[in-house]
Amino acid sequence: MGLTIEQRAFIVVCGAGASTILGAMVVFSNRLVSLANKTFLASVLAIACGVMIFVAMIEIFVKSNLGFSDYGYSKSTSYALATVCFFGGVLFYQIIDQTVHLLSNYANRNNEGGINIMDDEAMMDMAVKIAEEGKIKKIKEDGETEVKPPINVHMGMMVAIAIAIHNFPEGLATFVGTIADPNVGAALAIAIGIHHIPEGLCVALPIFYATGSRWKAFGFSLICGITGPIGAGFGWVVLQDNFDDRAYGIVFGLVSGMVTIICLQELLPNAHRFDPEDKVTTKSLIFGMAIMAASLVLFVY
Repeated sequence: MGLTIEQRAFIVVCGAGASTILGAMVVFSNRLVSLANKTFLASVLAIACGVMIFVAMIEIFVKSNLGFSDYGYSKSTSYALATVCFFGGVLFYQIIDQTVHLLSNYANRNNEGGINIMDDEAMMDMAVKIAEEGKIKKIKEDGETEVKPPINVHMGMMVAIAIAIHNFPEGLATFVGTIADPNVGAALAIAIGIHHIPEGLCVALPIFYATGSRWKAFGFSLICGITGPIGAGFGWVVLQDNFDDRAYGIVFGLVSGMVTIICLQELLPNAHRFDPEDKVTTKSLIFGMAIMAASLVLFVY
């Protein structure tokens, strides 16, 4: 007996979430830490952004419109409803983002380092600085280090929590996208998986430097990766018996908005931050779009 579409979608989400673990694995090799340079991160983030924003605007939004049309709405009404749902997705992600920043008001009171731990850009900067300055050294055989940490454990934990909350809607979007169209879900999973790799890096390096433990750093990154499947589970419970054409239209519109704002608010600004002279960001962004466009064309044939 084969897997159901829901089970396949859940596996796809788990695969995307596992990419966070790949990023965290740098703590097991000082040689891999050297890859955490600004050019590499800018390129990876921009490629992921290109893939995601292309599929959101070209594929997912169109499917939202078609969902409402298939339900029986007129062409103009369908487009209007898809547009409303798009901005509803933007608003939903903004609510999640504000929730994360509310945590920062509490967390930063216990942060002696003066870094806003809910600021993705600041945390990525810190992770890169740790790698570039060669801070990770003198590793004992048991995986511990005596290097004095610049941040405390509480701060590192809150970094992991912040990224974990951000991953929840991504898991939901990938799950719903896969159920409605496996091609869309696969494209989202690949793009989200790509940008989860530097996220895992940015969780693992500060935690490792704060605690000196490789396994603690790996464990916190694992927790971040799990929240994507939790989002998928939420979608599974809510939508399992309520998926008609109108529901497809609503969900695809919401997903399109969430994916777009993730790109514009998180991925692209961070890529430009690492590449202020735009040596690789725009090229990588277009390359990501081209990859997605080529994939969609191949799927058609």
